[in-house]
Amino acid sequence: MPDLDCPTELGLIEAALQPLTGIRQLRPDYLARKLRIEHEPSLDAELICQTIQRTGFEATLFQGHDQVEVEAPRRAIRVDLWIATALLLIAMLFALVNLSHLVPAFAIAAVVLAGIPVAKNAWRAVCLRQLDMNALLTVASIGAVLTGEWLEAATGMVLFRFSLVIDEASKRKANDSIRALMNLAPATAHRLESDRQTLTVVPVELLEVGQIIRVLPGERVPIDGKVIAGQSSVNEATITGESMPVNKEPGENLYGGSLNQEGSLDVEVRKSATDSTPARISRLIADAQANRSPTERFVDRFAQVYTPAVIAFAVALSLLPWLVSAIAPQYLSMLGDGSFSEVWRAWFRRALVMLVIACPCALVLSTPITVVCGLYQASRRGILVKGGEFLELMGRVRRIALDKTGTLTVGNPKVVRVEVCGDLSVEELLGQAAALEQHSEHPLARAIVEAAEAATTTTAVVESFEVLRGYGVRGKVNQLEMVVASGNYLQTLGVETVDDGDAVTRAYVVQQGRLQGYIEMSDELRPDAVAAIEEWRSLGVEQTVMLTGDRESVARRVAQELGVDRFLAELLPDDKIVRVRELTGQHKDLVMVGDGVNDAPALAAAPIGIALGTAASDTALETSDVVIMQPLLTRISDLIRLSRQTRAILIQNISIALGVKLVVLGLAAVDYATMWMAVGADVGASFLVIANGTRLLKVKQESMEPPIPQEAVAP
Repeated sequence: MPDLDCPTELGLIEAALQPLTGIRQLRPDYLARKLRIEHEPSLDAELICQTIQRTGFEATLFQGHDQVEVEAPRRAIRVDLWIATALLLIAMLFALVNLSHLVPAFAIAAVVLAGIPVAKNAWRAVCLRQLDMNALLTVASIGAVLTGEWLEAATGMVLFRFSLVIDEASKRKANDSIRALMNLAPATAHRLESDRQTLTVVPVELLEVGQIIRVLPGERVPIDGKVIAGQSSVNEATITGESMPVNKEPGENLYGGSLNQEGSLDVEVRKSATDSTPARISRLIADAQANRSPTERFVDRFAQVYTPAVIAFAVALSLLPWLVSAIAPQYLSMLGDGSFSEVWRAWFRRALVMLVIACPCALVLSTPITVVCGLYQASRRGILVKGGEFLELMGRVRRIALDKTGTLTVGNPKVVRVEVCGDLSVEELLGQAAALEQHSEHPLARAIVEAAEAATTTTAVVESFEVLRGYGVRGKVNQLEMVVASGNYLQTLGVETVDDGDAVTRAYVVQQGRLQGYIEMSDELRPDAVAAIEEWRSLGVEQTVMLTGDRESVARRVAQELGVDRFLAELLPDDKIVRVRELTGQHKDLVMVGDGVNDAPALAAAPIGIALGTAASDTALETSDVVIMQPLLTRISDLIRLSRQTRAILIQNISIALGVKLVVLGLAAVDYATMWMAVGADVGASFLVIANGTRLLKVKQESMEPPIPQEAVAP
């Protein structure tokens, strides 16, 4: 059976599917040896499966009838290969003891026995107008037999068959390592029945939102939920990358895949199994492989030129003695000693070796293996990168733009002062403002609501509500028109504000067109923000820019405390998009970082958008290119280092793959290379790039993340 390990084999499936209409996208995973095919619902999935199976692959329906998953069958060392190996060894023994007249029979038998599966696959490829390794090696082996190179033909074919088994084993080991990282959540859960006493073990897929499950000590949380009873320490390292356990009490959220360490927890299911955090992580990483990095795209384009060029060169080598003999026979001696037939056989043998070297599998395999391992390594740190392109580009970052609230600050502002200048009391002003703000998800709105709840103010009746995007909110409270907004919006209403000199955030309360007072709020800086900015500079980041909708006085104070290079204040959400595009026009190596509450459009506008923290909105998670599960700015430094390490290994793998082939090409040109050497070089290069790429799975966290300075840690 053919192996699904490089675009050469992928071309077989593409050629087979070409007559079918309705294929949306092919997403290969060369490490897992799988291919996901998305298609129109009108296209019969069974027809796709049958078409693919005729090429020698196995195809099964995957999550409904609009996707098909293809998997190459696992290989084993079959009896025919053992017999072929024995025949080859006997032929070699006869050659050593001067029984050379017996060598052809045993060698040819070994070629036929080991080569039958290879020839079948080669025939399928030729019928689909493709030239894969099976076809190239079949042609080379037949040519070697016809020219009397029996041992070379048998050695090459047997070695190739063994190489398929060894190659698959190495890929399977790497893929199993990755799958072990992604098996975050258990397949079953203890569901608490309606009597709140009986526990039933059920598959996670059967859990419904609102049901109650119990997570026992030492168990992994099976699905996302909210603690309603119990208390425990939970290790969320597999999700957020944070190794320190987090205390969980009633009202706290739990992520599927995290480890309950101590007490028993009763948890209300908040998401379905397909929407849970582990499912989302696995889905994001699987989809990320379709977003290829610049290096991957370059290697694919190079391979499309490399293979036909080497095949053409091989054909030219085989014809060279004929051309010289026909055009300038006096120069034939320059091609070699002996008769014309002897010279032609030597050059034909070189051409056969060239054919084997023409397969680009090791070269093309060198990049996706490394990128996939880099994506999984990032996920271990709670960093979800939505494609190899963004993983590779992060290493070239020179400019970082950041939203202020929720990104550079904790995003949990507190009310520090309430000032009245109208008819309302402090309690009335705070209570009516909170009644309106409780319909908003903005951090400042939450601060006002929390302050009102702490002051136990009287609840007001809200009759209408509208978000003033970038300014605040307005509506009708207790039958009176009310606005809670920034000073900039009050200017559009013709309402005068008080002195704006203080470096705090103010929300003004206007009732029936009259200013009633204002609420001052302040937010803490993230403990790791200063250390992160300094670390970015040490990694080569040349400029940091803070974008905020806050007043200039507030922005200036925060910028000075953090040490950012530049700040842009009083920006509406649409203004942030314009500014990001301006910065992108000046610097293509720009990254935009935000918490996603109101900056999702800006994240989408940047070359790379990073959503920081699990509190990021669903919109931000969809529009951003990178999601950092834990709100730690230092994770960006981790990603930059991982990106550079990934790129270094990419360059190493390309050098290995090309270097090995160039060496064999050079040896073949001077008639020192044999077919088994060419096969061994291809197999050896594949094994080396897999082993080198999977080194990323063994990178330790501490080697990428230096400790945060003590002065940057909040008391």
